[in-house]
Amino acid sequence: MKQKLSRRDFLKLAGATSAGLALSACGVKATEVSLSTPTILSTETSTHQPTSTVTPHPPETIREFADALKIKIAVMLNTDKLDNPQYVTTAANIANEVMITDDLFFRYIFSQFDFQKVIDNWDTVQKQLADGQIPFVDEILWNPWGRGEAGGLFSIASQYNMEVAIDNLLWSEDIPPSLLSSNFAKSDLTKIAEYMLKAKMLRYKDKVAEWSVISEPVARNLWGDSKSAFWERRIGYPNIVHLAFTWAHEVGAVGQLNLIEDNILDATTEDARQQAYNAFFQLLDDLKQNQIPIDGVSFENNFWVFAPPSAESMLETINKVQGMGYKVGHAQTTVVLSDKFPIEPNRRRTVNTVDDKLQAQAQIYKDTFEAYTQTNSRFGYYGVYDGDSWYKALGTSDTDAAPLILDEDFNPKPSYSAILDVLKELYLQKT
Repeated sequence: MKQKLSRRDFLKLAGATSAGLALSACGVKATEVSLSTPTILSTETSTHQPTSTVTPHPPETIREFADALKIKIAVMLNTDKLDNPQYVTTAANIANEVMITDDLFFRYIFSQFDFQKVIDNWDTVQKQLADGQIPFVDEILWNPWGRGEAGGLFSIASQYNMEVAIDNLLWSEDIPPSLLSSNFAKSDLTKIAEYMLKAKMLRYKDKVAEWSVISEPVARNLWGDSKSAFWERRIGYPNIVHLAFTWAHEVGAVGQLNLIEDNILDATTEDARQQAYNAFFQLLDDLKQNQIPIDGVSFENNFWVFAPPSAESMLETINKVQGMGYKVGHAQTTVVLSDKFPIEPNRRRTVNTVDDKLQAQAQIYKDTFEAYTQTNSRFGYYGVYDGDSWYKALGTSDTDAAPLILDEDFNPKPSYSAILDVLKELYLQKT
């Protein structure tokens, strides 16, 4: 089978190593925490409706506590690893929402699509989309890797009673090759973007709790070129953001419509991130003033133990977003341990030395998780365990990032215990 290019591979190929676009091991000793098999309630198709696992015993795992407290925690699953039962059950023990990313990327499902058909038949295409139909539906490769639609993740979500989030509906790193090399006029590219976005949403409109309608538009606009900021350069910024949410709203799909951005919750760690932070809130002001139908925002939290985010600043930022009337959607959290930050090896440290990297990582996870739970926001990790890290395949770091709460053998790290301790305290307060 042809090897799949993942998000991490694409970032490497795109050369995302500058201070802007990059803003997007050590020996690990396991902490003794049990990971039990989650209770399975249903095998029906997952919907947007919140679900919870009924446990016949007091909560033990992160998932059980989260369900009992009605806290949502998302996890990105790598479909290459779904044949490992331990991988799947572990994911269902640490989260209750599945992020779908690579297996529904436009560059895969539209890799053999003739976009000229959309242009030549636009009046008909537009009418069919408005009627809830997907034009040329049989020409879209909904299952490009032979694992089932969306890599089989809807089935996993249903089996383990997990909600679903679809990320990166419009993302400038996810461009079908034929579009990347095309000379379509701006007006025609706008039609193509609307068609692709609505086609994917219509396909799964009743099965998704959260949609990341557009990803990283602020960072792309600030630092991207014609390739890495494809939509922002070819259609325009912030116009592409306005259009994306308008199109998504027109679909009438269930689920929260989010904008997702990086470099926001750790903005105080350096000037470039502060620049992104300021531009991010300018964009939110713009969307509000123009009455763009957006429900919320999500954050890519790519943190580093040598430049830890401020707990107070994270809470302040989330409160500021919510004060503007926006919800906070699922996070994509990693906390890197390596001495150099992957894809940005020259990133400046704000902490020169870290005596215990695992404990430093755990403190960042704790601070971040508390900021989310205190504001009734959805948390999330970008991966299940260190062996699944999106940094792992980059090849740009001198040591492994080890950025997740489980080590490469699925053993809980102090970060797992830190999150579990927060949940236990909340549970005691509730009961």
